[in-house]
Amino acid sequence: VSRPTEGTTTYPASYTEGSVTTSTSFTLVVAAISPKFTIEDITASVNGTVEVTVKASGFTTEVAAIDLRLYADSTYLKYNSTEFTGVALGGLKIAKTDEKNASNVVLANIPSSPIILDGAIIKIKFTAIKTGSTKINMISTELLDSNGLKLAGTDISDTATVTIK
Repeated sequence: VSRPTEGTTTYPASYTEGSVTTSTSFTLVVAAISPKFTIEDITASVNGTVEVTVKASGFTTEVAAIDLRLYADSTYLKYNSTEFTGVALGGLKIAKTDEKNASNVVLANIPSSPIILDGAIIKIKFTAIKTGSTKINMISTELLDSNGLKLAGTDISDTATVTIK
């Protein structure tokens, strides 16, 4: 199976039963999206707060839900909280969990109209435990359209280095 190319294609369809033929057509629209989430490197002090800001750019109106997962090394960072900081149109719900020091942030659209995101959207806070350098990995990110279908072909993962002094 090849990856579809961007554009609009109309497909004819017909069905005949007896002497009656019914014809119709349907249109398939393939739109390219290039959404991007980024996180930046951070320097903090032991016992201080490490605030990771997730920034969004390049979103189209086709995105209706986003599943973000950030993972941190629990020997360096302890998860504290997550707060939504951005503006979204279409209604937005946030669910968050902390499993093995992972911050899982699900942005879900309530009325199934598209989400429009731009700029800083989420702040995730950790407490720095010991000196050294560690990574926060933003992986397992999924985008869904308003029908709940995964929008494929996008790599929107990122890594930030945290230096603790």
